[in-house]
Amino acid sequence: MPQDYHATACVVRPIQRQELPLLLGLIRELAAFEHMADEVHVGEGELAALLFAPQPRVWALLAWQEERAVGYAMLSDHFSSFAGCFGMYLEDIYVRPEQRGSGVGQALLAHTARLAQTLGHERLDFQVLDWNTSAQAFYERSGASPLRQWIPYRLDREALQALAEGGQRGSNPSDA
Repeated sequence: MPQDYHATACVVRPIQRQELPLLLGLIRELAAFEHMADEVHVGEGELAALLFAPQPRVWALLAWQEERAVGYAMLSDHFSSFAGCFGMYLEDIYVRPEQRGSGVGQALLAHTARLAQTLGHERLDFQVLDWNTSAQAFYERSGASPLRQWIPYRLDREALQALAEGGQRGSNPSDA
C-alpha cells in the first residue's frame, strides 16, 4: 500500500479499523446524494472483514482535512481476459459537498492510481451516473474517457439467486 499522500487540500491514507464508523457515514452520505439511501445494507462488520482480510481484495482510502474525514474512495480488483492483467475498479469516490472543488477529489484519484500501480494493476475502471455531469467533467479533466460502447448490466441479489437455481426470468429458451 502506498504511503500517505499529502496534497495542499488534504491528506489521503488507507483506512484504519477504528475509522470504520466514519467510512460508513460517508458511504451513507454518498448514497443519499445519489438518491439511493435505502440501498445501503453494509455494516461495520462486513466492511472490516473485507478491508482487513489477510489478502484484501477491497481497499478504502480516507481523505482528511485537519482532523475531519472529508472524502473516501472504495476500490476492488477485477481481471481483463483480453489484456491478461488485473485492473482496479473504483466503486466509490466521494467528497463532502463543502470540500468539492478544493482538490480533495483529485488527491483521492491520484492516491487510487498509485495504489493500483503498487498492486500491479494496469488500469482503473469506474462508472458515473448519467445525470452527474460534474463528476463526468472531473474524470475527463483527469484523463479518463467514457466507454460509450459498453452498457452496464447487473444481476441483483434476487436475479442472481434465480439464475443460480437454474431459472430465467422472462426469457425465451431459444434466446440462449
